Amino acid sequence: MSFLRNINLNGKHVALLWHSGVSLDDVRRFVEELQTVVGAEGSVAVENVERLKASNHPASHFDAVISGIFAPQIFVHDDSILPEIIRILKPNGLFLFQEAVLPLNTPDAAIKTESWLKSHVKINGFVASDGDFTDVDVTPEALLQLRMLLQIPEHLPLKVCQGSIRKPSYEIGSSSLLRKLNTATPASTGPALKQDTPKVWALSTSDLMDDDLMDQDELLDEEDYAKPDPASLKANCGPGKKRACKDCSCGFAEELAGTAAAAPKTVTSSCGSCYLGDAFRCASCPYLGMPAFKPGDKITLSDRQLKADV
Repeated sequence: MSFLRNINLNGKHVALLWHSGVSLDDVRRFVEELQTVVGAEGSVAVENVERLKASNHPASHFDAVISGIFAPQIFVHDDSILPEIIRILKPNGLFLFQEAVLPLNTPDAAIKTESWLKSHVKINGFVASDGDFTDVDVTPEALLQLRMLLQIPEHLPLKVCQGSIRKPSYEIGSSSLLRKLNTATPASTGPALKQDTPKVWALSTSDLMDDDLMDQDELLDEEDYAKPDPASLKANCGPGKKRACKDCSCGFAEELAGTAAAAPKTVTSSCGSCYLGDAFRCASCPYLGMPAFKPGDKITLSDRQLKADV
């Protein structure tokens, strides 16, 4: 009971959790002392930690939950029990527990490290700091019993850690309406700015030097709006007699030479091999019997060839 001296539990509802392997006489004596501490207005509920979920306690019912304080402290407060403990606790409720821990992570160990314990209580929603955890004075006989039950080698510094942490002052999953910002009051309580502080980012059109700017409507004259003569847009290919440049691309060379010569139309057959001769012609080719000719030549058929044989 020495660890309860600085905790006010008068009139509080407390849940005492015990685990398998502890002395029931120790549990009975502690319950009697705890009932004296909470007084007539308080209450003490004794539960087996392994059957806490089956008890179906209402949410936010207890002011404090005490667990794992009976030797041997072999129970592990992991993710299977921590969510239920924080559920039955009231906001800002106390969770006081003891647990055997190792300084370093050991494979296949039945217990966890102190750093693992501190991180997992925070993950499950508890408010905890390093100052909320202290080492428990354990007798050599009790420590030897812990080593035997947990199968911890003697070269590992086994110890018992006690945590005194709390549930947040609000319900898990609760929401709150944000207050509307009052624009009439300044948002900052810092020192006021001087009146002569230059407003660098408050530049407006009135601050510009309008005398140095030219009106954009005066940049064009009446002549700029007149439609130009197409003849004046022709390229000037040099002084003297007009002649086209060597690599003329403006069309002046074609204009001097007249109309450009039309490219000869290439005549091709349907199969593309009639010009090679009868050996390459189809059975119905109209060019059968005619000599081979150059590709692209236009071949004129006589009236006799165009008439079908009767």
